[in-house]
Amino acid sequence: MIIMKNQLEVILDRFEKLPEVVEYESEMSMLWTSENIYAYSKDAISKEIFSMDTPPPYANAKNMHIGHVSSYTQADFIARYERMNNKNVFYPAGWDDNGLPTEVYIEKQYGVSEKTIGRKKFKELCIADTQKMASSFEGLFKKIGLSTDFSLRYTTIDKLSSATSQKSFRLLYDSGHLEKINYPSLWDTKFESAISQSELEVEEQKSILYDIDFSNRKNLDSGLVISTTRPELIFGCVSLYANPKDDRYSHLKDEEIEVPLTGGRKVKVRYDEEVDIDFGSGLMMVCTFGDSEDVRRWKRDDLETITVIDSNGRLNENAMDFVGLPIIESRKKIVGALEEEGRIKGQKKIKHMVSMHERSRRPVEYILKPQWSIKQTTLKEDLLAESTLLEVFPAKMKNRLDDWIKGLSFDWVISRQRSYGVPIPVWYCVNCDMKYVAEERFLPVDPSLEKCPLEICSKCGGKKWVGEKDVLDTWMTSSCSPLINSNWVNFDDHYSGCSFKENVKKGLYPMSLRPQGRDIIRTWLYYTILKSMLHTKSLPFKEVYISGMGLDENGKKISKRDIEKWTDKETGYNKYYTESVVEKLGADSIRFWASSNQLGNDLLYSEKEMKMGRKTVVKLWNSSRFILMMQKSFYTTEEFQDIKSMEPKFLQNKWILSKCYEAVKKSSKAFENRDFFMARKIVDDFFWNSWSDIYLEVAKNIFAKELSSSEEEKLETRKVLIYIMRQILNMYAPILPFITEYIYQLIYSKLEEKSSIHKTSYIQLSQDTSLNNEEVKTVETLIELLKEIRSYRTENKLSHSKWLDLEETSIATKDIDKTTISKWLKAI
Repeated sequence: MIIMKNQLEVILDRFEKLPEVVEYESEMSMLWTSENIYAYSKDAISKEIFSMDTPPPYANAKNMHIGHVSSYTQADFIARYERMNNKNVFYPAGWDDNGLPTEVYIEKQYGVSEKTIGRKKFKELCIADTQKMASSFEGLFKKIGLSTDFSLRYTTIDKLSSATSQKSFRLLYDSGHLEKINYPSLWDTKFESAISQSELEVEEQKSILYDIDFSNRKNLDSGLVISTTRPELIFGCVSLYANPKDDRYSHLKDEEIEVPLTGGRKVKVRYDEEVDIDFGSGLMMVCTFGDSEDVRRWKRDDLETITVIDSNGRLNENAMDFVGLPIIESRKKIVGALEEEGRIKGQKKIKHMVSMHERSRRPVEYILKPQWSIKQTTLKEDLLAESTLLEVFPAKMKNRLDDWIKGLSFDWVISRQRSYGVPIPVWYCVNCDMKYVAEERFLPVDPSLEKCPLEICSKCGGKKWVGEKDVLDTWMTSSCSPLINSNWVNFDDHYSGCSFKENVKKGLYPMSLRPQGRDIIRTWLYYTILKSMLHTKSLPFKEVYISGMGLDENGKKISKRDIEKWTDKETGYNKYYTESVVEKLGADSIRFWASSNQLGNDLLYSEKEMKMGRKTVVKLWNSSRFILMMQKSFYTTEEFQDIKSMEPKFLQNKWILSKCYEAVKKSSKAFENRDFFMARKIVDDFFWNSWSDIYLEVAKNIFAKELSSSEEEKLETRKVLIYIMRQILNMYAPILPFITEYIYQLIYSKLEEKSSIHKTSYIQLSQDTSLNNEEVKTVETLIELLKEIRSYRTENKLSHSKWLDLEETSIATKDIDKTTISKWLKAI
């Protein structure tokens, strides 16, 4: 005979044991994908749009370490909350497959370059490889529970992004904000390309300050000593400068001084009040080009140009006998030549700050080459005005943006002498100086491979054109991410389903939120604001939240090298490798750790915190199992809806509903303030203290035979148990999406006729259940007694299952009836 189990028994059987994390997290991930839970509704008009300008990671690495994942999951906390706040969430998947990092990776990985296989094939190889990597990353993002709509997918070199970036170029050129000039620009000698101010990192380095005598050969001790750390630039010396207040050099005005080692070439002495009298000898050498001060005086005073360093970091023919030598080697040999002439009057070891390229780690140079540049230094006041309108979380990070704007000293060089990137959409007439910038209807284009759309030059009538070979700085495209996502180029097949004008009207643009790391404030954040100000005369987004860095236990930035270093050879486990941690502890545990720090602060790796996350997962499971065990039967949909409007009669139930209402309101407010750390702290406090430590133990007593509680009290308690557990799941859902979804599917999905917990409202409680003053006093007294009882049991080594005769203990009953005390205290 087959005995059919009722619905409650069937559900309880599923709760017999919590499955392995990989099993149920994978099951939930497949559910979300199959049901399109996170799909942006293109046609919805009743819901407010919440659009996220998500950070597109570089799709050119073998893996993504746990430090990266922390910031991506933090953004997801907000996306999930806003979706549960009844918003139509626009959460695209962007991949950055454009720029120097990708090019360098492909060169190293395959041992090829544009020079060996040609630009077209090299570009195809870059795109094919990064597409594979992007697919791998997409799988990883699903594993860690990112609620991204992967149908809203773009890459920074695809047709859409290229057209958007090139349209930006075209409009900036037409408006006069963009020009090509032959001007000294920051240069990286390893990658042989121009770079921008935002790519610089300043670090302290050891060096030697050389005192070089510029005096006449017949009178080497006349006091004309130049102090410099870069004697190799002596061949590019075009002027000497002194402070007019420096009496030592007052006699040198307009004198011409011979430059050592140059065969008798002379330079003029000039005066400048900005020359530091106390640095070195007080006499300054200006070369073309050693630093930004050289560039500034060269432009201001119309100095001669004698370049010394080539794009590859070697000395050119102007260095005479030292041509072809690398910078460091040439420095040593030039110092030797100066010593032979008796011109080195002293040398001193010093430490000074040096500007380095963030990727090559080489000191930058200033190279004179024609470059495309956006005028930005004249826009500081306008940019600062825009900044005042921007809401930044945490607020202290706003200063970093403003300080960067105030400190801008160069225009933004956007051309790069590389082969892989969005092409600069320009052709040049061979016969004259005419430039043809591609019209919007032709975009995207690649002038290095395609014929110019304009057959005849409108200026000279010529028919021969040559395409630009340089590509755009990757930030030129990434800074357009809000415009890419809102269809600024009005592509018919754009994934938003609307034109740019319609997306502005619907509220998709300006975007609701930009989540990003603090390390790219000066690049992605700044450049995006600059572009939107110039193109749309508005901010690109309403809010920005700035996350910190993921650090190892010692406070150092986690790197890809850490994955190799810490991989266990026998098990393959690595604490910094995301997939390893997911398999061992689960994605929810990683996300729990990611929520354990305030926004903007660096996050130290903590497996202890992840294990606490796992402990929370297990506790949620066990709590859910307990509330089912206390039920007599399962509810219908109608019965469950009635529970939500219940008005509790019994003190313990009124109290827990009141505490839950308080927790949900406060946690919701914290999420609104983008403070997921505080939101989780509030939920943790309620779940572990009010719910688990107190109420569940009280509920156990109500169902205990020894107390003989009324059926009315038991029924009400059953309803409260299943009702509050429902709200607890929602409060944890943005941070712990897998376990909350799994429990929801087992218990609540059919009751509410919803496909996912993430399709429900964050706040489930319909009303506050306030306690009167007498009830508050009683509860406070009972909680105080709880602490005393626990201490008493510990001191007397009494089991928690043993009933206590309070009259035989030393614990005061505080004038509360014994039955009420027993309900609260029996198994505590």
